[in-house]
Amino acid sequence: MSPTKIARTLRCGLSTVQRRLRLLRRKLGRNLAELRALASQFQSIEDSLTDSRARRIYRKGATQSGEDPEESQG
Repeated sequence: MSPTKIARTLRCGLSTVQRRLRLLRRKLGRNLAELRALASQFQSIEDSLTDSRARRIYRKGATQSGEDPEESQG
């Protein structure tokens, strides 16, 4: 969407939309067109996190490459 259409849809000022878009570009270090290309991947990540099976994942252990946290402390 164009900044004008975003402002109209969200009922806020165009300058607010433009300022936030600039902030996003600066914080993310990416052009918004690049992020738009990744939108489907973001959606699949969000879907996987809301999957009912995801509640049973021990997330802290998943980041430790399969090691038992007690064993790695030695």
